[in-house]
Amino acid sequence: MADFFAGLIAAVYYLPLSNFDPELPKSLLRLNQVLIEKTVNMPELKDDYWLDKMRDKAQPTMVEKEIVNLADDADIQRIFFNQKKPYSLTYYPDFYYYLKDWFYIYSADDYTEETKVPSIKQAIEQLRDKSIYHFCEPADHPHWFVCVSED
Repeated sequence: MADFFAGLIAAVYYLPLSNFDPELPKSLLRLNQVLIEKTVNMPELKDDYWLDKMRDKAQPTMVEKEIVNLADDADIQRIFFNQKKPYSLTYYPDFYYYLKDWFYIYSADDYTEETKVPSIKQAIEQLRDKSIYHFCEPADHPHWFVCVSED
């Protein structure tokens, strides 16, 4: 029975990394471009749940429809947009949302609060205490990071 629980705990720690891929979806790259170019002055972007509100709008604009479609294509549920230059956007996918905080960051100046590492998987493997960590690995495009956070 102890082996079962040890295996379950290991799966919880490593399951999100099994699908980890630093190659960004094209729809996410396009979504980022649309957000920066067309929505800088939208007040809804300051709200954590603005994407859900945009989905529920009775008459969304063409830009809002494009954003929702691109977010859906990229499996994005939440977006945080720091509208101050240099821009920073954090995208939260819908998969593993409650199991781990696995997300993408676009940062025009490459700043992240999380520790940057060449490989998230290797960084986690080297930890003694795997209950708390915040890592970002460079993605396949400049200024982009794939991140994981566990508290």
